[in-house]
Parts: sequence; structure tokens; C-alpha cells
Amino acid sequence: MINLRLADKIPLDQLSHLKAVQERWTSTLGGRGRLLVRYSGTEAKIRLLAECPDSEQVERALAELSIAARKDLRVLD
Repeated sequence: MINLRLADKIPLDQLSHLKAVQERWTSTLGGRGRLLVRYSGTEAKIRLLAECPDSEQVERALAELSIAARKDLRVLD
């Protein structure tokens, strides 16, 4: 899981880069894993989670999600 500290929260459906990466990885993983992208309820953070049996895929998915989030949002970290 990756937590990124943000300057502000934009509705998730407006994050085009993040949405595209999430859709691609959801398709790639099929039923063998899952992704979760959500804002913290109490802090200005976005949480990125990837789970699947292949740890290399988890790392690649999280790296790509993080890059996409940085394109769509003002990340403070």
C-alpha cells in the first residue's frame, strides 16, 4: 500500500490518468488480484493498494498508480 499526502482532494472520477491505469491493471489481474484507490476519510491523503499472488506485479501496479496519481493531483510528499 502507498499513501500519498495531497494538497487537495479532487473527485476520483475526474482523475483521468489514475482511472486509466486502474482500469488497465484491473483487466491485467483479472480475478487473480484487486486494486483499491481511495481517499483517507480523515487526512488529505490518497491510498493506493494492489494485491495479487505475484509480488512483482504488485510493485509494478503500485508504481504505475503512484505515477498516475502524481500526474492528476498535487502530491506533497
